[in-house]
Amino acid sequence: MVKVGGYILGEFGNLIAGDPRSSPLVQFNLLHSKFHLCSVATRALLLSTYIKFINLFPETKGTIQEVLRSDSQIRNADVELQQRAVEYLKLSSIASTDVLATVLEEMPPFPERESVHPGQAEEEEGPRGRQRAGRGEEGARGRAQWGHRAHGQHHFHPLTIG
Repeated sequence: MVKVGGYILGEFGNLIAGDPRSSPLVQFNLLHSKFHLCSVATRALLLSTYIKFINLFPETKGTIQEVLRSDSQIRNADVELQQRAVEYLKLSSIASTDVLATVLEEMPPFPERESVHPGQAEEEEGPRGRQRAGRGEEGARGRAQWGHRAHGQHHFHPLTIG
């Protein structure tokens, strides 16, 4: 639940920050109070949330920089967490507010695409006219590796799959 809360607050915490019960520092303190109980993956997400807080709520910058600068982050046994803490601290220290806003802006929504079933048969043009493509991953891999026979030998040529 902390991971979900961290993600939501990092992306949309500004929408509830006007209420004193969910001010930026209240949001940060609530998340950070659970930090030591979380898995490495959740801690990594929380560090990302913290840097987003600096962008969304400049008044949290000092408090969050103290956390990023702390020995428990800078000397963390997990290299991923240590790297994030150092990079986020540096980013928050040297980047202008415009650069920080650009780097940390909300992810754009993914465009909707038509889903293709992986086992769906496809038709492809081959050297002998239209051929029925094999099904599934094995068929696709085989088609990408070996082409037609010419003079008793196989020739490698990738086919467009897709």
